[in-house]
Order: sequence, then C-alpha cells, then structure tokens
Amino acid sequence: MRAVADSFIDHWALSIVQWGLELTMKPMDLSDRLWKFAARVAKVVDALPHAWSGRHVAAQLIRCGTSAAPNYDEGRVAESRADFAHKVNVALKELVESEGWLKFIAASLLSESKIHAIRDECSQLCKILTALVATARGCRKRRRNKSKEKSTEQEVLKETESRDDREEAQAPDDGIAANLAHETLRPKQPMADD
Repeated sequence: MRAVADSFIDHWALSIVQWGLELTMKPMDLSDRLWKFAARVAKVVDALPHAWSGRHVAAQLIRCGTSAAPNYDEGRVAESRADFAHKVNVALKELVESEGWLKFIAASLLSESKIHAIRDECSQLCKILTALVATARGCRKRRRNKSKEKSTEQEVLKETESRDDREEAQAPDDGIAANLAHETLRPKQPMADD
C-alpha cells in the first residue's frame, strides 16, 4: 500500500497551461512556492496597523497564511493517496481562508496596490491545490462516469419495466384475480327488503 502511495505522491507533476504555455510543477517546486507565500504573508502581517482590527486580522492571517506550506509538506509523506488528498485539502482550506483575509485587508487596512501581488499568488495557489486534490481523489474520472451511471440507471429501469410488462402478458388470465379485486373494492350494497 505504501509503495502505491509513494509512486503517486513522489512522482506527480502538475501541468499548468497559462497564456498558451504549459508549465510542469514538481512537488518540491510547489512546496517552495507555498513557503515563499508564507514568508510574504508574514511581511503583510508586519505592515498591518497596530489598531485592534489590525491585530485581530494579523493573528488570523498569520495562522492560516503560514499553515498551508507545512500541511502540504505533511501530505507529501502521506501513507495513502486518500491521506495525501486529505492533507492537501487542508492546505487548500487554509489558503482559501487567507484569500478571504487578504480581501478584507485590501478593503479596509492596506491599499490594494500593496497586496495585489500576494492576493494573485494566493489565488493561483488555490487553483493549483484544487486541481491537485481533484486529481488525487479521482474526481475528474468520476465526473465523466456520472453521465454513464445515469444512462445505465435509466437502462436498468427501462429493462425492469419491460420485464414486468412481459410477465403480465405471459400470466394466464382466468379472470379470478380481477373478479376478486373488483369484489373486494366494491362497496357492499344493502339488501332490499321486499
């Protein structure tokens, strides 16, 4: 089991197509990029005002903005493909939270021009990790097979209906079952006294 996980985790390469160029990212490249993002987050936190709102946002952002890299690295040594997907998904959740706090900072604490680059980097990292989690979980394959499952389910339903119709047509009709059903459903009429 561990060998299968190692083969996927250690040898994946994420292809990114952007502006007509295809880039291949290795696991260590993504790790380095996440650690650089964490360092940039620390610089943004240091630049925040020391007012109550700045301190609150700083505490939130430093936690989520610096935790994506170690969570991803922990995923790289996962015990299984599912464990890898889970750990990378945790890193993704932290990046999504960071993206939210960066939006808040741009709206109220620092100018957009000062944090535009880090917001863009966070958005790109979210897209990369989203694709990585989907690939690790096999979601892309499942989406393609879902339409096949629906058509198969519909075929099974049609087959069941046609089989029921055939069985009804083949059953001998002596009228007894129909008469019994008719009599049990018919209300009893009072007898006329003559």
